[in-house]
Order: sequence, then structure tokens, then C-alpha cells
Amino acid sequence: MSQLLERLLPGFLQILAMLLLVGGFYLPLLLFLGGQDPLQPGVSVLRLDYLLEFLADPWNLRVLGFSLEQAFWSAILSILLGLPGAWLLTKYDFPGRAALQRFAYLPFLLPSILVVLAMVLFFGNQGWVNQTLMFLFQLEEPPVQFLYSLNPAGPRLLQLPTGDAVDRGPMGENFCEIFTGGTNAWSFPAAQLL
Repeated sequence: MSQLLERLLPGFLQILAMLLLVGGFYLPLLLFLGGQDPLQPGVSVLRLDYLLEFLADPWNLRVLGFSLEQAFWSAILSILLGLPGAWLLTKYDFPGRAALQRFAYLPFLLPSILVVLAMVLFFGNQGWVNQTLMFLFQLEEPPVQFLYSLNPAGPRLLQLPTGDAVDRGPMGENFCEIFTGGTNAWSFPAAQLL
């Protein structure tokens, strides 16, 4: 009986998790999107004319273009800084390496809204950085616009999982050489950036 339970329990838990995901997330979302507009009762939310009207507005197109451009540059910056950073964390043992790895995982442990709030409180127009600069230089307006532009947090996203996976890989510290087929210290970053 216990062997049968051991075989069936994982499948049952997977089906239960899937039902909870569908019933708790996807179904309410689809019902909302397929239902009536809460601001205009009697009108469906999913309408082609809404989409065309949204895309016809130049301001919306500028916002979408800006978002896509930021995503592109963030991805490029993540690759250019994240992969070499992951390689350095994997290949070299230096004082503070473990603390740096633990500290870099902090954004993944905190809810995203807390990370955003912390960035706004620190880097925002009324954040600590701008308030300090305004006080020191007797300025009326914030001198530096940190937010709503490229952010150095992006490379960390690629660096951590890549470096950690390589560092803890099944082949140990020789994973880079085995994976790229070489023993040159630059073979791993070169193969990843090409």
C-alpha cells in the first residue's frame, strides 16, 4: 500500500498544483479579460478597436518603444557584465566572494515591490541621494535623474544563476573547460559572448 502511495502521491500533487494554478490564476484572468469592462458596463474588455485606439496614440507608442529599448539595452548590459562576472565568481576565490554571492541573491528573496520601493526611496527624485545633493548644493530641484533609465541591477540577473550553476555543476570547477572544450582562461567568456 505504501509503495502505491509513493508512486501516486507525486502525480497527485502535480495535478493538484496545476488545478490550483489554473483555478486561482488563469481562470480568473481569462474571465476578467473575456468579461465586461468594469469602467464601462456592458462593453467587452477584449475588443480590437480598443487595441487599435491604443496603438494609434503616439504617446502610447513612445512608451512602448522606450520600454522595448530599455529591455534591449538591459539584456545587452546583462550579457556583457553578467557572464564575465559569473565566470570570475566561478574561477577565482577571493575574500568576500561568499558574502558577495549571498548579497547578490537578496533581490530574488525579497518581493519585487519591496525592491522597487527601496530603489525609489534611495534613487528617486525625493530619494536619499537627491535630497543629500539638494541639501549640500542648495538646489531647488533634484539634480540627478536615476530612475526610469538603465539600471545596473540587470547584469546580476544573468550573473547569479549562470555562475552558481557553473560553480556547482556536476563536473566541479573544470566545467568551464569541459563545456567549451578548452583550457584557456578566456575560453568560457569568449564562447559565451560569441
